[in-house]
Amino acid sequence: ERIRECPGVVAVTPNRLFHRTLTESVPLIGADIVHSSYGYTGAGTAIAVIDTGITYTQAEVGGCFGTGCKVVYGYDFGDDDADPTDCHGHGTNVAAIAAGTAGVAPDADIIAYKVFESADCESATDAGSAAAIDDVVLQAATYNIVAVNLSLGTYDYRTSSVCDSSGTPTETAVATAYKADITMIAAAGNDGDQDNVSFPACLRKVFAIANTY
Repeated sequence: ERIRECPGVVAVTPNRLFHRTLTESVPLIGADIVHSSYGYTGAGTAIAVIDTGITYTQAEVGGCFGTGCKVVYGYDFGDDDADPTDCHGHGTNVAAIAAGTAGVAPDADIIAYKVFESADCESATDAGSAAAIDDVVLQAATYNIVAVNLSLGTYDYRTSSVCDSSGTPTETAVATAYKADITMIAAAGNDGDQDNVSFPACLRKVFAIANTY
């Protein structure tokens, strides 16, 4: 409350914890039909994956990191360094589904953002997620980033109206990305709650993707 009263402070919001959510479903969404019938494979574009990082040494996601690789760029906002190596495996799985050699967009490049701290790799934060989204906007033109995937979220909706509020770091970052014509995608939540959608998937400017089963 004391910080809120300081001159220049626009808003003070909780730095909510985000947790991993994922479902494997490439064949179930008909991606193979899109490839064969329409020729859409993601060539010339990039997908940003905001997650636990990416084990870019795996062949499925190109085997290397940097210029000339499938994972062309990234940053570790969890540990604040330039190496977004996966601390769990979740982000690598997500990236492989999105743009791996057998993924939905197999010819797209990948931008790797690690927002989970390596110490336990259990939780990311609202602030870390927002920082990654802001960097997507900065890098969008360089790498032709057309979409961002956040297979993570918070279930604070059970005790608060988080999606009715404004000014949270991720919401502000999402709005900026939306204005830059970047498609924002987030997991609706795989915890079995069919009546609620997790944050940030519940935001109006985000596509909420549910479990295919």
